[in-house]
Amino acid sequence: MGYGNRQGKGVVYGMELAEIFGILEIEVSRDENEIKRAYREKLSVTNPEDNPEGFKRLRSAYEAACTYAKSCQEDTKPQEDTTPAGQWMKKAERLYGSILERQNPDGWKALFEEEIFLSLEGEEECREKLLVFLMNHFKLPTAIWRILDEKLSIVRDERALGEKFPKDFIGYIVNRCQKGEEVEFDQFEGADDADYDLFLRCYEKCWHAVQEGDIALARQLLAESDATHITHPVMEINRAYLYRKEGKQEEAIRCMEAIRTRFPQDDLIAYHMAELLWQQEKKAEAAAYYEELKGKNAAHYMANLRLSQWYYETKAYRKAKQCAVKVLEAGCDDAFMQQLRRLNAEVEKELLAQLHEEDDYETVLELCWCYLQDGRYCLAIKTAEALKDRVGEARKAEYIGLMAKLYIEAGMFEDALREAKLWQRALEEKIVHEEGEELRKDVERIRNAHLIRAKAYQWMGRAREEHYADAVKELSLLTEEEGQTPGVLMEKAQLYMEMKEYEKCLRTVRQLTDEKQVQAAHAIAMEAYSRELDAGGVVREGRQCINAFPRYARAYELVAKVFLDLEREEELEGVLAEAKGNGVESVILDAYAYLSKHTEPDGFPFRQKLDEFNKEYKEKVRDTGDMALFEKGLPLITEYLYMRPGNYMLIERGLYYMAANRMEEAKADFMKVLENNPAEQFALNNLGCIYKYTGEYEKAIVCFRKAIRYMDEEPNRFPYGNLGDVYDKMGEYELAKKAYEALMERFGRDNESNIRDIIRTGARCGQVAQAKELAESYFANRTRALNQARYDLYEEAGDREGMEAGLKEWKKLARRFWRNRWLLGDLSRDKDRVSSREVLRYYKRMAWFALCYQDAGDTKKALKYMEKALSMLRYIEEETPVTRIGIYEKLILVYALLGKEKQCQKYAGLMRKARLKRMESVNDYFYEEAYLVYLEFLEALYLEGEEAAAAILAKADVCLRCRRCDSPVCGELKCAEWLLLRKRGSVEEAARLCREALKRAPFDKYMRMLIRRTEETV
Repeated sequence: MGYGNRQGKGVVYGMELAEIFGILEIEVSRDENEIKRAYREKLSVTNPEDNPEGFKRLRSAYEAACTYAKSCQEDTKPQEDTTPAGQWMKKAERLYGSILERQNPDGWKALFEEEIFLSLEGEEECREKLLVFLMNHFKLPTAIWRILDEKLSIVRDERALGEKFPKDFIGYIVNRCQKGEEVEFDQFEGADDADYDLFLRCYEKCWHAVQEGDIALARQLLAESDATHITHPVMEINRAYLYRKEGKQEEAIRCMEAIRTRFPQDDLIAYHMAELLWQQEKKAEAAAYYEELKGKNAAHYMANLRLSQWYYETKAYRKAKQCAVKVLEAGCDDAFMQQLRRLNAEVEKELLAQLHEEDDYETVLELCWCYLQDGRYCLAIKTAEALKDRVGEARKAEYIGLMAKLYIEAGMFEDALREAKLWQRALEEKIVHEEGEELRKDVERIRNAHLIRAKAYQWMGRAREEHYADAVKELSLLTEEEGQTPGVLMEKAQLYMEMKEYEKCLRTVRQLTDEKQVQAAHAIAMEAYSRELDAGGVVREGRQCINAFPRYARAYELVAKVFLDLEREEELEGVLAEAKGNGVESVILDAYAYLSKHTEPDGFPFRQKLDEFNKEYKEKVRDTGDMALFEKGLPLITEYLYMRPGNYMLIERGLYYMAANRMEEAKADFMKVLENNPAEQFALNNLGCIYKYTGEYEKAIVCFRKAIRYMDEEPNRFPYGNLGDVYDKMGEYELAKKAYEALMERFGRDNESNIRDIIRTGARCGQVAQAKELAESYFANRTRALNQARYDLYEEAGDREGMEAGLKEWKKLARRFWRNRWLLGDLSRDKDRVSSREVLRYYKRMAWFALCYQDAGDTKKALKYMEKALSMLRYIEEETPVTRIGIYEKLILVYALLGKEKQCQKYAGLMRKARLKRMESVNDYFYEEAYLVYLEFLEALYLEGEEAAAAILAKADVCLRCRRCDSPVCGELKCAEWLLLRKRGSVEEAARLCREALKRAPFDKYMRMLIRRTEETV
């Protein structure tokens, strides 16, 4: 297809001169002033926003014209070269001019065996002349590129050649020497001296025109290629795709079938035949072609990609997984990862079923690989660690490598270092006895072990800079060949930049850009220059990034910042316009546009204004869910961000978005911060919260671990508590308890909520005695709090005797609060609200105890206590709306268990009225989306019917988890499912639902209550 940014006679940056200056609407010129004048005139009528494609084309033409003007010299009439080297070049030109001789290895070998080339004086001159010729004549078969590399030492001398010739040209021919030409030259049909280069240029441009949907241009190029009277299958492939673009599906297939008949073994034709069939939803026919391609090349990317989807759709999940692994090895996008997660879910079902039949370590190992690919690191680590002593010797190295990969992904860097070292040793012992493909794979795995250690040290270096040197050392242990690969060089450049070793960083970048043609390395150089405050370097490297990656926002941001700081308004406007023309959206660029027109007033009380905003808007939005208020405040916080663009204000706006449950916008702001500083603890903690609320617990854990690691300069308790909360929600109570204990160890025992969390998780993981000891120690002088803590502890542990004893103590305390009056006496004279709340809590716990631990006949006892709780509301007016809704919900549930439909309808109506009235002024359940769904479900079930209730319950799959919930299952929503199943008569299914939920959350009151009632019925 040609190399990027070609530069030779008549060709600049891949565009013909006539095309370049035609876009500028001037004659071909070397006058830069004339070129700039033409560009400005065209720019005035080419709005980037209205015509982004036209703007990009104009900008490319302008840059190419400037390059031409600077690089070209005055034309002189070429003189015939009569030197021996010149005569030798004539023979090379004749070889190239004949399509048959161009493909003839013997002719090229004979050329390089001539005396002039073999002489010391002539070899270098011949080589230079031939390379100059190749700058404009670069269409050669793969076999000839191999000969040229052997004779001219192109790959070996890449760096030296790059100093004499355009670097992009050298990069192109090095690529061709290494990878070969895509077009099979022996498939050409046409006159020996026809213009095959013109044909190939038409083919390349036609392919791009077809892909971009420019049908008119594609038709024109097809006509031009037909006029050369040359034919080749690649142009017929273009023709078939053009038919498809024009909606002529059958013609497209017939065109491909005709080529396939002539070249039945050609893989390129088979691939495009498969693609056309796939795009027409003829997937079974396409799959046959993909299987043919995979049979010839097991690593064929597109064949594996399509077959993984095809096998998934046909429920051949294990075959789909084999193909997906090949895709993963080559690299994939987010869409494929989503497909892989769906596939893994099915494979995991099969593996778990297989394990149910036979507990085999190899099956468990395969299951762990699935979990790793799904990003379920915590589950994978837990499963794999239990496997440690069972793995056979043959797969021991694989197991250790799995652990190293899991730990690095999970943010457990010290563990990753240890396992990667063990993995390396195990592999080094293996390769002594290996050869062939297995040896190659294990050598590559040793390289990956070093890369894992380097990455772990890099992350650790962001907290302790001395670890950066360890990361560099790991990379230095690679072989010279491995250490010079683009991926490793990129790692080194990034490390040097973070180490502030900017000279080393830039040297490594030059090696990447000049020798390896890795344009992405310009981004690292741009960051290095930015940190050095080198404006020229930022602009130069930023321009390279923009040219190579026109949608890369960071490049525009850093270049724009330079022009903003230097007050170069015209250049700033140009960068902003170019970004808009390329469809780049960036709040930082918006801020720079704002700052170019506004300045912060002297003495502006920014901190005070921000505090006022948080009180007036953020806190109220958080507490009420008032979206009208949110929309009113959004422009104001955004303006503050524009005034002081940076990490601090990005976090502030992200928190404002979070207050309104606008999680995607909040995530974007936090991710922007981490783009600037991957170790920003507050952004990591807040991003982790978003993942927590949206149920992506594994991602949340990694964020919280990193936030804890990077908080030394400004410690805060939130990441510890959040980490414990996520483990709670996952049902990992021992890990949750460790997180809460770490919080206590670092910040002390002054946080009662933290102490209660330790007690609760201790009870849940069976450490009841230790939990009781902590409760009695912490609450020693607070009788009521101690009693509550004990009762909660016994409830979590499912200790019925302990709960009964706790209720007796609670009854005594309640009596004492009521000045020794009997609980069942007349309470109307005493208005003490503390006493009222204490009695209310007692009644509610008695009701739950009756429902969860007593026989079905005691449902009436539960009803009695709930009705008593309802009667207490007149004494605690400030809590009535919220508490009343909760009591109504329990009454509906109790009456449902008793089978009293009318009472359910009565309280459903009362609950809806109370809920809607409450939500008119303040939404206490704004974050509790799951609970709101549950309440709406109950109302609909008894006021509108089963179908309406089922429709509401369907929303549960997409609603946020309640922020205060610490259960791995939502008891309320499971209760809703149970009620619906029972109402429909699906008693056995309701029982199964309860048993499965109870396994995950044995302490959940709803599940205990429902399983008791279900088992009695069943």
